[in-house]
Amino acid sequence: MADLPRIESLDPAFDRYLRPDSEFDEIISGTVFSEGPVWVPDGNYLLVPEIEVNTYWTNLPCEAQEVIGLYHDHGTSEQFHSELKSDLDIERLPSGKLCVNKIILLCGMLAFNLLRGLGQEVIRRAALAPQKITVSRWRLKTVLQNIIYCAVRIVRHAGRIELHYGKRCPWFDIIADIARSRA
Repeated sequence: MADLPRIESLDPAFDRYLRPDSEFDEIISGTVFSEGPVWVPDGNYLLVPEIEVNTYWTNLPCEAQEVIGLYHDHGTSEQFHSELKSDLDIERLPSGKLCVNKIILLCGMLAFNLLRGLGQEVIRRAALAPQKITVSRWRLKTVLQNIIYCAVRIVRHAGRIELHYGKRCPWFDIIADIARSRA
């Protein structure tokens, strides 16, 4: 093991915190930059640095705030990707043929966008909902459970196709309002 460094004080006022017999214990090596708490066993206390580093390295021709916004949007994008895979059960594509998987993915993307749009329409009509809606976005699974799984009967009458919901459908008012707005 190489010689461990000694403490070099750059300010005489700091010397009162140092003990001449202080030694280092190497915990980790090979890092470019690291920070973290240091436990002092003699005094039975923990030193926590007050250094916070938020660094973004990029070659984008953007202002700093825009880069930070793009970074935060990346997490939202990951969540959408997760919903596409898990909520729509497209985690593993069923075929060894690329053209078949492409069609399945395109259908999944269409279903994803329709369900996301339906979820946003429901949130816009939160006052009509049978339960309190406090979120700004529903997961696809929530849309499926609350709206899509409602019992409905398809009725063909006078050259039109209509959906008839049961009298006890709690989401009927919202579904009817969305349908009226699209008619």
